[in-house]
Amino acid sequence: MNENLQYWFKKFKDAGLIGFCFLLFESFLFQVGENDPFPKIEASMDAQEEVLFYQEINKDLLEIKFRSVQKIRPDVVTVGNSRVNMFRAKMFEPYSFYNLSNTVVNFSRTIGLINLFDSTYVPKYMFVIVEPLQFVEGFSFGVTGINIHKKGDPQIRFYKTINFLSKLGKRSKLKANWDNIGLKAIYKNRGLRTFDGSAYWGKQLSNTKERQIELIKKSEKKLKPIFKKEIFLNYDAPLCEDAFLEFEALNKAAQEKGVTIIGITPPYSAPIQKVLDSDSIKYQVWHDFQKASTSERLNSYGGFYFNFSRFEYSNSKYYEMMDMIHPSEKIIGRMLVKMLENEKFRKLLPLIDIQKINDQINSTDLPILDVFSEHPDFYK
Repeated sequence: MNENLQYWFKKFKDAGLIGFCFLLFESFLFQVGENDPFPKIEASMDAQEEVLFYQEINKDLLEIKFRSVQKIRPDVVTVGNSRVNMFRAKMFEPYSFYNLSNTVVNFSRTIGLINLFDSTYVPKYMFVIVEPLQFVEGFSFGVTGINIHKKGDPQIRFYKTINFLSKLGKRSKLKANWDNIGLKAIYKNRGLRTFDGSAYWGKQLSNTKERQIELIKKSEKKLKPIFKKEIFLNYDAPLCEDAFLEFEALNKAAQEKGVTIIGITPPYSAPIQKVLDSDSIKYQVWHDFQKASTSERLNSYGGFYFNFSRFEYSNSKYYEMMDMIHPSEKIIGRMLVKMLENEKFRKLLPLIDIQKINDQINSTDLPILDVFSEHPDFYK
């Protein structure tokens, strides 16, 4: 055979093998729910068999969660970043609930999210995270567009695929849970619950109080990189007026749809609070945010606002933080109890049993254990 023909035949053969391997891998991704996971999530809901879902290569979280909300049609939803991960459906019984954490933080984009609901269904109550970050000049104001079908950057997906494959040897030594949906949930047995969208963090949930206090002390040595993150940058200024206007606009848009907005600010860890408290100039945003006048203004737009940025505001314990920025179920439960002690707010959700919530919180001495979760199989 001519050498040139041999060369090109080999090229085509190699390309065909690569293409076959690619198709095989893509088929595997569909099988495990990494690609188009919602049918598996929906099947879990229909079968009343809750599992965890979380993708590693793809990130379709907003679409997955929005479609879940459309299926469940809950009375109550929570919208925000990962700091609202621990709101659970069981806290709100007998009302139905879904957690839209890790989706939308910007007030204007939350308006866009509300507008995606059609006339057949809108949630009655929407808990929205309100962070000092959102009142920093230059935060992404005015961005109302939201696309639940937006796919990730193909280049990023390629790098994540290579990264996953490069670590496959190490992962193969782990005990994979193939009932879960998505690669991260399968290999780490961590992720989001199919029933209510809330998060499960893994075995660390069994940490004792003493272990948590020890970890908090160690975390003080890691504060420097934490304060380089976006959530704590550019705090040396007054609260931005645009943020108040956008929160007002959010309340107005929600009211037009029949939705009540409940703004909430969860706490950060004690070491972070200590640093923020230490300098009223460098961290002016934080100090202005703590003023009573700020809470009063946020409460004046027709919805509700509750500031739980300090542990004492919700009778929480500093060692009940999951880590530097994430509150545990117990803290979220205490926050809800405190809200329900507000007579006006109580009228929104009169059927919630406050004593039952307190009993769940006090059911264990372990500070970050999931006390509002009904599926202990996750702990295996």
